[in-house]
Amino acid sequence: MKKVLFAMLITVSTASQADYQNCTISNGSVTFCAGWAQSDSVPVMKDGAYHQCTVSNGSVTFCGGWYQGQAAVKTSDGSYHDCSISNGSVGFCGPWYQGSAIIDQ
Repeated sequence: MKKVLFAMLITVSTASQADYQNCTISNGSVTFCAGWAQSDSVPVMKDGAYHQCTVSNGSVTFCGGWYQGQAAVKTSDGSYHDCSISNGSVGFCGPWYQGSAIIDQ
């Protein structure tokens, strides 16, 4: 019984963890990712809204209120755009994102 519970716990734990990485994005496409992300302020989609979350060793460890600010957002065409997020919702999205971002891989 203990072995079954342990196996279930491992399965649930690894399935619910995200793999956030530090990536370089050029013309809206990921060109390179290097290592697990560490940050106190990452926009993470949760319950239909972006929340301000802490990421440690690539995994979300805590989420607070809605995210406010600019971020790289993957749009419906599959590319990343520079978007404004207010109260957890994406507002205006501009051109393709250029630069470094923490994204879920």
